[in-house]
Amino acid sequence: CKPALPVMLHHSDRRSAQVQKAVADTGADSDVSQAMVAQTFPDLEMGTVNPLRPPHGNKSETGVDAPPTQRSSWMSKKIYTLIPGRLSFAAHDNDEQTMAEIKEHPKLFFFSTDAQESYLPFCADFGPVNLGTLVHFCHAVRSRMTDHRLAKRQLVYYFSNDKESASNAAFLLAAYLMLEHGFSIEGALQPFSGLTGSPIAPFRDATHCRASFALTLRDCLGGLKRARGQGWFDLDTFDLDAYHDMDAPEGGDMHRICPKLVAFRGPDDRQLENSSALPPQAYAGRLKALGVTAVVRLNEAETYDGRAFEAAG
Repeated sequence: CKPALPVMLHHSDRRSAQVQKAVADTGADSDVSQAMVAQTFPDLEMGTVNPLRPPHGNKSETGVDAPPTQRSSWMSKKIYTLIPGRLSFAAHDNDEQTMAEIKEHPKLFFFSTDAQESYLPFCADFGPVNLGTLVHFCHAVRSRMTDHRLAKRQLVYYFSNDKESASNAAFLLAAYLMLEHGFSIEGALQPFSGLTGSPIAPFRDATHCRASFALTLRDCLGGLKRARGQGWFDLDTFDLDAYHDMDAPEGGDMHRICPKLVAFRGPDDRQLENSSALPPQAYAGRLKALGVTAVVRLNEAETYDGRAFEAAG
């Protein structure tokens, strides 16, 4: 299963207004302080995560020093280091706590997005967010990190202190460190691996049954690393427009997993009420354009007539 297009969450609207007022009270430059408001993207029971914990001083494959493992208890509003002196993260319990932190630390630059809250569950699943959201997120953080007005500021990315938000935020931040700054998987996981009592949890399948497989942050980063190494994914050349066109229900709800595999929502030609499913004829041209030559059927026989694909070649 895959997440639907992320959407804006209403509580972020309230956070924007309140946090923006708190920022204004600090006397911060107005155009810069806008970045401290939650940014909305145009699309938005497992155990504790246990990634490997390499010794202090671990370096990534590019020689970038990884931050030391932070062996301490997880606490809301506490600021944890990602890139020493430059980028950190914090989990907040509510908007009031965010405003208090902004006022208490005027030299720090707090910012957030809706990215970690954009996953729409089918059942008991809660992530990870999709590639489009990850690319949006990396671009958003990059824009802050490269803004000359923030060159001497320490940036703090904050998110809600709950399992769903923390787990997706950890994935996004670790992936950002790996893709943008060349951290190894171990180095990218270090900031999160030594925190006892953390709400960060492995992801699970989209059912209400007891999960039989835990998809860890290490698994997610390993997949990204493999895709990048094979030339299937590049942060700077990723086509967001094409991704969102395919991801939309009217575009077929499709994802290209690798050059030889396309996953898509099962067709349905029964024209059921309130269903956005497309008939097989609507997929044939799209799949041919992607170079697909065979369709493996996994859904029920009554949903559509398979001869429609055969007739299209």
